[in-house]
Amino acid sequence: MGAKTGLLVYADGDVPGLLRRVGAADLDRTAIMMRRLYPGGEIEECQGSNLYDGVYPPKGTAYAASWPGVDVIGAIEDHGDGTVDAVFAFYPAPSNPQVPRGSFAMAGTLQSGVLTLRATRWIEQPPNFLAVNLQGSYDTQTPDHLDGRVYGPNCTTFSADRS
Repeated sequence: MGAKTGLLVYADGDVPGLLRRVGAADLDRTAIMMRRLYPGGEIEECQGSNLYDGVYPPKGTAYAASWPGVDVIGAIEDHGDGTVDAVFAFYPAPSNPQVPRGSFAMAGTLQSGVLTLRATRWIEQPPNFLAVNLQGSYDTQTPDHLDGRVYGPNCTTFSADRS
C-alpha cells in the first residue's frame, strides 16, 4: 500500500507465463475493454510503455493492454487526500472455471494502514451476482500483504499479496 496505483490483471491461466509470451497489445481489444470499464470516459491511444512504467499512470489516467487470454489495467488510484478509487474484477480460474467474468467500480479510503472500499457501480454484472465491500489492513513490516474482510452475503475474509 502507499503506492499511488495498483495493477489489475485478468488472465486465462498463469499470469507470469502468459505475460512472458505476449507481444504488442491488440489495440482494438484494449479500446473495447476500456470503453466497457470506463463508459463515457475519454479513451485515447498512447505510445506503448513497459509494465514497470505503466503501473504508475498520472492522476486521472488508466493504462491498459489486452491480448487474447490476458488483460492488464493500471487503474487503482490514490488521490493523495486519503481517498482512493479502484476496480474489483473476477473471472474464471482453472481452479473454479464456472465463475463468470464481472467487474465493478469502488471508492473508499486509505488511512493509517486500513483500506476501505465500497462498491459504487457495476461495470459488467453477471446474472445473480452482488457487489461487495472490502476492508483490509496491512502491517508496515509487510506492506505488500493485505488481509481483510469481504462484506457481502456468504463472504468471509481475503488475503492478497502485491506482486
